[in-house]
Amino acid sequence: MKFKDESAMKYPVDVKKVAAAGLLKGFPDGSFRPNDNTTRAEAATMMVRYLRMKGVIQ
Repeated sequence: MKFKDESAMKYPVDVKKVAAAGLLKGFPDGSFRPNDNTTRAEAATMMVRYLRMKGVIQ
C-alpha cells in the first residue's frame, strides 16, 4: 500500500506492515496523515479490527 504522504512518516515500513495486515487503511484521498491526532473513533476501529483478526469477536 502506498500513501501519498509517506515522506512525512517517521516509520513508513512499519505503517505499511500494519496497513497490509488490515488494521489501518488511510483516508479516501490516499493519505495517511501521520501528523494528525488519532480520534477515539479511529482508535476504536483499529481495536475492533484487531480483535476480529484474532478471532476474539466477530
